[in-house]
Amino acid sequence: MLEFLIQNNIICHAVEAMLFASIACSILGVIITQMGISSIGFTMTHAAFAGASIGIFFGVGGTMAAILASLLIATIIGPLSEKARMSTDTILGILFGMMMAIAIFFVSY
Repeated sequence: MLEFLIQNNIICHAVEAMLFASIACSILGVIITQMGISSIGFTMTHAAFAGASIGIFFGVGGTMAAILASLLIATIIGPLSEKARMSTDTILGILFGMMMAIAIFFVSY
C-alpha cells in the first residue's frame, strides 16, 4: 500500500512542504509576537468568514468576498490603531467581535 505513495512522490512532497512550512511559521511566529499582534489569525479568519457569508447572502462568490473582506480588514488595522491610540491587539479584539457578529447575522438569514 505504501509503495504507491512512494512511487508517486507524495510522501516526498509532503515532507518538503512540512519542512518549508515549519521554517516559515517559526520565523513568522517570532515576528508576530514582537509586533504585538498575536490575535491576527483569529481576526483574519473571522473577517474571511464574514466576507464569505456576505458574499453568499448577496449571491456573489463566497471566496472572492472572503478575500476582499480579509484585505479590507488588513488595511484598516494599522491606521485604526494609530488614530484610536490603542494597542493593535485591542483593535484586533474589537474587529474580531465585529466580524463574528456580522458573519452570524448574514448566516442566520
